[in-house]
Amino acid sequence: MNTHMTHSLKLCLCTIIITAIAGCKSAPKPRTLYVPLPEPNLPVSGNASVWVPDQFSAYSVGRYVDPHDPGVLHDAHTLYRREISGRWNLAPAYPLPPVSAEMKHDTVMLRDALTAELNRQRATSEALIGQARILDQHLRELNVQSQEFHNVLQQSYQLRDQLMLVSNRLESIEGQLRNQQHSSELPPSRP
Repeated sequence: MNTHMTHSLKLCLCTIIITAIAGCKSAPKPRTLYVPLPEPNLPVSGNASVWVPDQFSAYSVGRYVDPHDPGVLHDAHTLYRREISGRWNLAPAYPLPPVSAEMKHDTVMLRDALTAELNRQRATSEALIGQARILDQHLRELNVQSQEFHNVLQQSYQLRDQLMLVSNRLESIEGQLRNQQHSSELPPSRP
């Protein structure tokens, strides 16, 4: 009976989740599957229906010498170890309604639709990841080209400065040559 309740609970929860996910579509659904649940105000029958207690195991330990003090001997005793901590009992406190063949068929159809949607979402995600990788590669290439452009620009500034220096020197030399030519064309001065 516990296995049947667990199976019924899983089927009920899957049906509710699939119905909720299918309800997110924009196209109207011809019919909606509702699973009626009993009233939640049923009386609780003890703590076991709400809380699963800790589970312990007992181990018999023989005599042994204390590892921290070789002058101490521990006599045989029982060691208790908590194996499983207490937890909330999530099993319903009431029996689930029986699952009809129509509900099973609808669940299979919803499961298939959900699987198809998840596969579509996975393919879309993989395509987006691929595009992000391509964009990342293009961004790296642009960064390399930008650095190369920056280096070329720096070199052009250096060449411009050197060209200005050479141009200034040429103008200075040309000015000196003109002065020399001009002074050689002047008639000698008479005393």
